[in-house]
Amino acid sequence: MSNKKQLLNIPIYLLFIAFSFGILYICTASSPRYATNPWNDANAFLTMGRSMANGLTIYKDIFEQKGPLLYLLHAAACLISDSSFFGVYIIQSLSLSATAFAAYKIASLYVGTAWSVISAVLTCFVTVHPGGYYYGDRAEEFCHPVMMFSTYFFCRFFKKYTGATFSQYLAKYRVLQAEQLLAQTSKKISEIALETGFADEGSFIQCFRKYYGCTPRNYRKEITQNPFFRQD
Repeated sequence: MSNKKQLLNIPIYLLFIAFSFGILYICTASSPRYATNPWNDANAFLTMGRSMANGLTIYKDIFEQKGPLLYLLHAAACLISDSSFFGVYIIQSLSLSATAFAAYKIASLYVGTAWSVISAVLTCFVTVHPGGYYYGDRAEEFCHPVMMFSTYFFCRFFKKYTGATFSQYLAKYRVLQAEQLLAQTSKKISEIALETGFADEGSFIQCFRKYYGCTPRNYRKEITQNPFFRQD
């Protein structure tokens, strides 16, 4: 079964690669669609990468304030094309496809294949939104795959060893804390909701009913009618 899932991942990842190249052809100024990338930072990154590829030592022979991994990626881009941003475009596209695949893997822990693919595509659109993407080739976009895969491995590990998603586990923990406050204090329902981390009283009541089959107010009423009940 595991081998079948891995084989299914191959065409899905190829789909994300094709999609990433397509969307970045329009959205990043590093693509062949544009004559050049007018953003100063992108040109500085490429200059640093080109310098590394030509044997110069960063921070000694040439200086810019970002980190060496970013310059290493641009040095690799220069090996593809030393006179344009085409190599950067390729690395950006592979980075975005990895982000999409990680988003797909996260979603697949909770929903089916179709919805997981849709979720990954939406993640790509959010990533290249003009408000944050600017001309492309930002340092942050190369961090996205690492952050997304870190989130995926955490979610998978958490679900495997607790039998629940993180949000389900947190909701149950909050309800248990609220149950103690209902039984041991005379605080208002709204106060307990906020104290245990719920956004409002309505969401608290809905979540509490899911686990206990009644509202917090009815639960407190039943508890206080117990002859052995003693409130601190």
